[in-house]
Amino acid sequence: MKLQELIELVQQHHPDLGQNQIVLEANRALDDFSMQTKLVRGTFDISTVVDKRYYDLDSNIIEIEEVIYDHGTGKGTSIPRLIYKPNVKDTE
Repeated sequence: MKLQELIELVQQHHPDLGQNQIVLEANRALDDFSMQTKLVRGTFDISTVVDKRYYDLDSNIIEIEEVIYDHGTGKGTSIPRLIYKPNVKDTE
């Protein structure tokens, strides 16, 4: 279904809704669908610093499935998920 067809269909049932509002709601529904179904996946690279544990992440990141640390060799090491609080505190 094309966007214009969707707008016309919604306006048949809700004639007081404007085109812009319908497009905003449709985009919100698509974002929600993508997030719940994990339809959109991606990879992000972050440069790490010694003795730093917490980093600001890109706002597009919804969930982290796996962390792989690359030692500069091109062969990454999978980092296991922590189950307990770490024993060593951050220096910052």
